[in-house]
Amino acid sequence: ETLATKLGRSVLGRIPAWLIKAIVGVERSTILLLGQRIRPTRTIELGYQFKFPNLASCLDDLLKDSEVDRTEVAGGAGQQFS
Repeated sequence: ETLATKLGRSVLGRIPAWLIKAIVGVERSTILLLGQRIRPTRTIELGYQFKFPNLASCLDDLLKDSEVDRTEVAGGAGQQFS
């Protein structure tokens, strides 16, 4: 959803859980369906500061100065850009 927002696109739909399980298997699908809440607690306690503390700020940096039309990136599966 964050990527779609940054690209100015809407999320067309969600992939059904049964399909993900069929493609990657039941055990691996847990990561995709339930996610993981991993926090770098010790790293932060030691004073490390991430350049991009969240996905939105990372995407902002990646997409700034982009010469590629964002609508083509979002909807252009299989297209090659030079």
